[in-house]
Amino acid sequence: LKGRELLNEGIKTASMVQYVARCGNFKSAGLKYTGDPDKPVKTVAACTGAGSEFVACAGLCDVYVTGDLKYHDAQFAKESGFAVIDAGHWGTEWIFVPNMAEKLRKKLGTKSGIKVIESRVNQDPFSFMV
Repeated sequence: LKGRELLNEGIKTASMVQYVARCGNFKSAGLKYTGDPDKPVKTVAACTGAGSEFVACAGLCDVYVTGDLKYHDAQFAKESGFAVIDAGHWGTEWIFVPNMAEKLRKKLGTKSGIKVIESRVNQDPFSFMV
């Protein structure tokens, strides 16, 4: 199942965390999250990169997926009754380059003569130890 289908099937927070983990390219042993693992998820918001500054707006959804979530923002979310998934800054941004490159190629077309070049350097600057 994907995206909207998951929400229609009655996915819960814990399963949403697992889904996000499977979709990503994460080197760590898992993702950080807060919230009731058994709470049903009907709405999801996402912000790539560091999304702490938008956590108050994310209270309008059941789950907020972002990276670099600050401790007090996670605490605010938990106390406010919604879940947050901190998938890491790089973990939420790595997919941007190939997606944007493809959109640009389609928009520009082959007749424009413009070549879209994707960076070959695509790595998380952090190493992980368990």
